[in-house]
Amino acid sequence: MHNILISPLNDGHQFVLNMAGWYIVPLFMVEILNCMIRAFFKRKGWQIPEWIFFAGAVLIGMGGNFLAIMEYRTSWWLTVVRILYFAPFYAMGIFYKKILEKYVDRIPSVVYFAIVFAAKLMIFLHYKTRLAYTPAWCNDFNQGPVMPIIIGFWGIALWMRIATIMEPVFGRKKWINLLADNTFSIMENQFLGFLLVKVAFGTIANGTKLFLKFDWSRCKSDIWWYYMPKDVEQTKILYLLAAIFIALLIQWILTQVKKMGKNIFLYVRQ
Repeated sequence: MHNILISPLNDGHQFVLNMAGWYIVPLFMVEILNCMIRAFFKRKGWQIPEWIFFAGAVLIGMGGNFLAIMEYRTSWWLTVVRILYFAPFYAMGIFYKKILEKYVDRIPSVVYFAIVFAAKLMIFLHYKTRLAYTPAWCNDFNQGPVMPIIIGFWGIALWMRIATIMEPVFGRKKWINLLADNTFSIMENQFLGFLLVKVAFGTIANGTKLFLKFDWSRCKSDIWWYYMPKDVEQTKILYLLAAIFIALLIQWILTQVKKMGKNIFLYVRQ
């Protein structure tokens, strides 16, 4: 019962195979809090500028990062600091859509990328290392409460423009949209695909003289262990393809079940 009811809230890693969904609870809570805050101000008749919401979310995010730095990031505190960490990015999405997008779209890509890369270079030169953070655990905010937010903003800015450039070329491709429309399923079910590849290697190893170095004990105990025949790194492509295929298959099955349920409901209702 702890894994089913409590663990999803305070760490999100209740079952190893679906630990990629750790972000669901904090992200959902950020959305709920955003709706509650905006509804409160609307009910009061107060017209709050969008930049105020954004600035407030940034301050909230900094507060959450500070709590994480002060070691308040275990048990229920982890849920709190994750929610606070997500707040600036959620607010940024709204602020960008309502205010910034029309201005940012006017910036030529050469200038845009020059700004992003220059900012990233200055950060790198200042800290003498590439900064990367782990919001799943909020345990590596070593440069203070501000940098995790700034690094996240610059990363989002980079990939948003790349997506904008690629969309006219790939946006209407059937297979690209198949992946884009099922990103949640791929995220949630990737480890199941990885596991099935390991099991396939292990099954072949049991019945043949192939893959003799396959280690069942590590397969069962270490989710991060991946068997690669003769240590060939390119084997990882099999794990990637399996993860995508399994996720799409699961999503297709769920879609069919929903359609059947809907049809049964409409039939009974008639």
